[in-house]
Amino acid sequence: MFYYLEKTRERIHLEDKPFQEGGQGKIYKIVNKEDYLAKIYKTSMDSMLRQKLLTMIKNPPDDRMREQNHISIVWPEDLIQDSGGNHVGFIMPYIKKGKTLFNFYHTKTRRENAPNFHWGYLHAAAMNLAMVVEAIHDKGYIIGDLKVDNILANGKGLISLVDTDSFQFTDSGGKTYYSSVGTLDFTPPELLGQNLTFKRREKFHDSYSLGVIIYLLLFGYRPFDGKIIQEGIDHLEFYDNQIQNGHWLYSPNAPLALPRYGHPLDIIHSELQTLFHKCFTDGHQNPEKRPTATEWKRALMKAIIGLERCEQNGNHFYDRHLWLCYWCESKVQKRYDSFPPPQNSDPNSQMQWRQFQETISELLQEETNTQNNTNTDNNSESSNQNKGNNQNQNNSPPTNNTNTNSLSTNESENKSNTPKITPKTMIILGVAILLSYILFF
Repeated sequence: MFYYLEKTRERIHLEDKPFQEGGQGKIYKIVNKEDYLAKIYKTSMDSMLRQKLLTMIKNPPDDRMREQNHISIVWPEDLIQDSGGNHVGFIMPYIKKGKTLFNFYHTKTRRENAPNFHWGYLHAAAMNLAMVVEAIHDKGYIIGDLKVDNILANGKGLISLVDTDSFQFTDSGGKTYYSSVGTLDFTPPELLGQNLTFKRREKFHDSYSLGVIIYLLLFGYRPFDGKIIQEGIDHLEFYDNQIQNGHWLYSPNAPLALPRYGHPLDIIHSELQTLFHKCFTDGHQNPEKRPTATEWKRALMKAIIGLERCEQNGNHFYDRHLWLCYWCESKVQKRYDSFPPPQNSDPNSQMQWRQFQETISELLQEETNTQNNTNTDNNSESSNQNKGNNQNQNNSPPTNNTNTNSLSTNESENKSNTPKITPKTMIILGVAILLSYILFF
């Protein structure tokens, strides 16, 4: 099958059979463009979908891993036309070695497919995911259908988010392109049962989904998985309404106990424990109280810094507040080792992990310093404005409301105190990724 790229008029040759297939379209490998995939929609593209994709192509989020030769956000790069000039799809980068997160957080599958992927790497994968969501939110996009099937990871704990054409955003002309899809296990309770076709999503909706996925990565099961311990409860009715009622394992008065294979919440870093309560307990009553992607990222960085390596098993990592290795105790109690000893162990791996922790520590300190400087500048600006110095009050770039090729620059929505990645930070981050290559292989 032959098609053409709109911008370059390059002719592309698609394989005859699709590589993958979803509800909206089919994914094909490109014979003469091996680093890209083509998504061909099952139905013809209307003008609204075409305009949405064009706006996305011209306004990609800041993929901070690109400079390190890793693509963490699989973004549309050009539209595809058939021989008659009709728009039929788009091309996007091809993540060749990525596997869905299930292969890493599910204990049995991980033992078979990634036996050296230990708890430290699961923390790193969660941190990288939070960084990706942070970058997407910073640009004004809402993911909407954030789920494990749309997240790929490689053996280095690096994340790639796919299916990005379903994102929600509002362009500079005020037109909103909605995310009309959702997945039950990752949909926040306030959206369950609603028609999502024209439902405006918010960042705190993504924050709920992010919290569920981070919990999956760290524990291997959902925060709602447990056994009912209260008599007289209709099991089928309970589980059908569990998420909507906010009954997770640690919610107040939840009639749930840990599943047989479960692990207590207090094995993780204290800040992560707090964020899970904010996400699923406080956030159930008030969704805006859910942790942001930035909060998740910083707490995970602190958790990585605080991990200790077991002297008995090089694949056992535990939070240092426990003093003893939790996974060794769990192995004795459950007669099952979630993280068996590493295969082909590298004698230098312990030193390399410490270097990785030190690098993350430097990155966290860099962000903290940047945040402090930003807060100082904001306080100074506020003081000047109170004195009548109104120059430069609006730092947003000028917008043309008739131009739908750019995103909304609503200052109250998009102006953020999120620390920007400085050149020094990029160097630190690059070293961290380089070390992760050494650690995994």
